[in-house]
Amino acid sequence: MEGNPLPTIEVIKPLNEDQKSSILGGEACQWSEFVDGENIESRLWPRTAAIAEKLWSPKSLTNDVEDMYRRLNYLSDLLTHEGSKHATYYDHQLARIAGPKALPQVKKITDFLQEVTYHGRMPALLALEELYLPDYALDRLVDAVRPESMEAKYFNQKVKTSVATPNDELENEIRSQLLIWKNNHQALSPYFKESEKLKDMELLSATLSEVSTKLLKQLDGGVISRDELLEQIAELESGEQGLVFGATEGLRDLTLAASNSKLD
Repeated sequence: MEGNPLPTIEVIKPLNEDQKSSILGGEACQWSEFVDGENIESRLWPRTAAIAEKLWSPKSLTNDVEDMYRRLNYLSDLLTHEGSKHATYYDHQLARIAGPKALPQVKKITDFLQEVTYHGRMPALLALEELYLPDYALDRLVDAVRPESMEAKYFNQKVKTSVATPNDELENEIRSQLLIWKNNHQALSPYFKESEKLKDMELLSATLSEVSTKLLKQLDGGVISRDELLEQIAELESGEQGLVFGATEGLRDLTLAASNSKLD
């Protein structure tokens, strides 16, 4: 074996304590099965920026969730200015699905909807007998709604604040929103018969109307069944047709805030 030196063996040393607490790398994955050229940017931004900041910035600068949202809103506007379609795709895609007549009523609900997580969508897709992913059209409501609804987040915050410190102005805003959801299902009903794609939200719309009706009754001092109402609220976040109602936290807080004397 003369003339053929043995290969060099590199000994990997154990990490010291400082190295153990350091991030050596990171990545963010985007599953391509449910994105196309129109909605991919909305699934990438500004989420990727939040991940990057959490990976590379000191914990002391990234442990304030509300401040993160403030800064992400600024970044979102900056990205839009630079030409990103992560925010504008929603209105364009939704307008094609709903049509001009139904769009105002549809948005009263879809503004509060979110896409179910990747793992929530895959089982239905895998159940198809014949499937070729490039031919799978991404043209339904679940593909149009945002990954996270800011309108839902703000509603949840209003309820949390109102429950902690009763406030007439906030309660009136909450009542107004509940009244919109209560009445909107009847206005949408004719369009469900005309559009197969809009039917994806029919059950959710009906359940939301019932939940809002009961919560308005509760706010007026009426007696409701808390268990039944909580069960209906859970249905709103079950991912029916891939759609999740993002304001269930606020609806649940309103339900639980009622005194036991108002519940049977």
